[in-house]
Amino acid sequence: MALIVGLLGLLAGSVPAGEGSGTNPNDGYVGRTTCAGCHQEKARLHFDSPHRHTWKPVSALDDMPGLPQQASEGPIQHKVSKIDGKWSYTAQLPGRPAQVIPIHSIMGGERFGTSFILRAEEVEGRKLPSPALIEARFMIEAGTHRLKKSPGLFEGQPTSYDTALGRVLNPDFAGKCLGCHTGPVDVRLALAGGPHPQFGDVGVTCEQCHGPGADHVRAVENNEQNLGIVHPGKLSNPDLHKICSQCHSGFFSLVRPRPEDVLISNQVTALTSSECYIQSGAGLSCLDCHDPHSQAVEDDSVYEASCRNCHSAAVRTSTLCPVNPKDGCISCHMPANDQPGNFHLVDHWIRVVRR
Repeated sequence: MALIVGLLGLLAGSVPAGEGSGTNPNDGYVGRTTCAGCHQEKARLHFDSPHRHTWKPVSALDDMPGLPQQASEGPIQHKVSKIDGKWSYTAQLPGRPAQVIPIHSIMGGERFGTSFILRAEEVEGRKLPSPALIEARFMIEAGTHRLKKSPGLFEGQPTSYDTALGRVLNPDFAGKCLGCHTGPVDVRLALAGGPHPQFGDVGVTCEQCHGPGADHVRAVENNEQNLGIVHPGKLSNPDLHKICSQCHSGFFSLVRPRPEDVLISNQVTALTSSECYIQSGAGLSCLDCHDPHSQAVEDDSVYEASCRNCHSAAVRTSTLCPVNPKDGCISCHMPANDQPGNFHLVDHWIRVVRR
């Protein structure tokens, strides 16, 4: 009953059509296949990148190792299995009817694990006034492919389906989640069970960073000088970071991020708070270290080359590190932090972390 009350409260505040519902997918978006027709090499690199694997259709569970699977949280049972040919998430509180909720989509992959987004139309036999999206309480752990509790959810042991199923996503929050993991999205379509994502695209694709492509296609066909597309590499660093920060700035603004706030989604907040960024007059950008079309490399020397652009004997604009002026920059100034759930995340707030 508690979950029903909570859902009713959230859904009563659902946004009107056209307000806060995410990007309208029909406003000039053309889809990855159209972009790949001309930009084949970029599309090939992107196909294997983490950006493309931020979202998957439910059918991907058919090929996921270790499923079906179940786990216990004290007396509470959780299970991911196929029921009547459809993948579902089941939560069972002791002495209460099991709740079987269809899985709407899955997010994540081998690096951080796979989370389930559920779409509920009723709970404990009571039909909701409008469908709700729920982040499931348990997820698939990367590497082990076992169910584990998702980080950031209710820490205690649930006593009702309010928290036993997971976290209800209100329309604005659902727009943030789906928008970052799947690109252009109208949350109303997702809630209604409509086709999503648009064009059959999977994960973050071209138009998330470059903007809608319809004007660009027309400009190229007409040999126009104004190509009608966003080229992040030609933007100023502050404008470039506006694009990256759509998904990599966390859910709130921080003047100075605390170490515990350096999470997976706020790299831009941390970077632009760093002395390297401030002292260089916004001379440092995400693209100095990362190609968004490709997998991030795991070789510190590649990133340390960017450090030495300012901090080297040949450049007198910045001081040399008194400990090691040649290498070891990343392990000291951008260490990996272990976050809840065994997430190894790199601290992008470049600073003296340990001496």
